[in-house]
Amino acid sequence: MKRGNWVPNYVIKSPRECKSIVVDPKDLKYRVLMIHKDKNDLKGTNVLKYIEEGERKGFHKRPTCASRGEKWYELPEIGAPILSKRFVDVAYEYFVNPDMLFVGDTFFGINPQDGKFEIIGALLNSTLWSFMTEIYGRTVMGEGVLLIYGPEIVPMTVVDPSKFSKSLSQKLQTVFEKMCPRSIGSIFDELGASSPEEVSLEKIKPDRRELDKIIMGEILGLTEEEQLEVYRAVVDLVKSRIEKAQSFGKKKKTREGIDVDAFVKTVMENIGEETLGKFYREKILSQESLLEKTLPRASGEVKIEQGLFGWRLSTGQEKMECHSEEEARYLRIFLEAGIDRVKIPEDKDYLKSILPEAEELKARIDEIIDSYLESIMDPKIREKLRHQLWSEIMK
Repeated sequence: MKRGNWVPNYVIKSPRECKSIVVDPKDLKYRVLMIHKDKNDLKGTNVLKYIEEGERKGFHKRPTCASRGEKWYELPEIGAPILSKRFVDVAYEYFVNPDMLFVGDTFFGINPQDGKFEIIGALLNSTLWSFMTEIYGRTVMGEGVLLIYGPEIVPMTVVDPSKFSKSLSQKLQTVFEKMCPRSIGSIFDELGASSPEEVSLEKIKPDRRELDKIIMGEILGLTEEEQLEVYRAVVDLVKSRIEKAQSFGKKKKTREGIDVDAFVKTVMENIGEETLGKFYREKILSQESLLEKTLPRASGEVKIEQGLFGWRLSTGQEKMECHSEEEARYLRIFLEAGIDRVKIPEDKDYLKSILPEAEELKARIDEIIDSYLESIMDPKIREKLRHQLWSEIMK
């Protein structure tokens, strides 16, 4: 369905934005500009100016944009009633997206053939399908994080909702609706156990247990003892996956259980050829008249401040005087990237002309990096990986 130029709907960038199983637009902050018209039909509009500015910066030549042809600026309308996280650590949730909001590449969309997305959403959010996710997922990311995407989801077995009676479907939907308003915790929190030996039916979150009793008990006919075995198996599999990743990481000299090379390679493939390092070589080092600046080490948020005598950058207790706001904005890009020395064009007009492209490029790369790093729970490891990535990006 085509929706015009400006889409008032929000776009879901990250699972962290979703505060409950059902996606609420109030929890989201990003919007998306959808342009379906040819440039000839956009004459005299600010939208055309926006497109032309992108072409001046060479965005239309990037592989993803160039593959779209003449309307390189037209984004595909990606949305689905059920969303699977691309990366799963210890929390299993399949989000229900009734408003068909657009999503970023940290999700995979699921479109049930019969349209009964509420019933499929209930099935996928049960503990039995946490177990199925654990079985089908691939452990190729950091800390044993599972990758769940099309190749893993398509073969996953799901009960056929068309076989349910009307009363059973209604009962399942009613119970699932009780669970939908809350966020889903780790599987250990949901089941109230950190080891298979600790599992008991009384410790399981009540709304989850109610949902599981219908799916595992009434629909599949499992006894309570058999259901306990499912719970124990999930806890055992998740615990074993995490412990194995940590052990394997030490043997292979990876960083705290993470295959750094594989992680960096995956992220860099997503970033593509248009890196900040390439921009720096082509747009900065190509200039004849350059100054070199030594940057402080970033310790906390990097701020641009205007004082009585000019502009300055500040991070933690460190402050750096700048000749102009443009210089401060330029230096902030590289300071946040962890660079300690950077060259800057002496030509102030040239610096001003290339600054928007540099800032937009940095923002795009930050979004990609953040989408991958959110699968890493330890903040110290996240920062180490971020530093490793920016070292690669600046080559």
